[in-house]
Amino acid sequence: MPAFTRTVFYADVELTVNFFATRPVPARLYGPPEDCYPAEGGEIELDTIYLGEWAISSLLAPAVIAHIQTELEKSLSELFEEDPYEPE
Repeated sequence: MPAFTRTVFYADVELTVNFFATRPVPARLYGPPEDCYPAEGGEIELDTIYLGEWAISSLLAPAVIAHIQTELEKSLSELFEEDPYEPE
């Protein structure tokens, strides 16, 4: 799984999050049955959450962790977008 670092805000507090994520692959639900498949990937595994230079992952309530996870999931497709200027 590739590693990422992103900034997430919780109650106007800026947190830096290190995490791992897999590329989301959307389901294909049309066409012949042999060409259809379910959605895959899109999993996020939180590694460390920082407040400034302080690692605070173990101090956070489950609701805060869930909020951070949700915010990261919203931007997951952006993490894996291909560079439009990258040669094929």
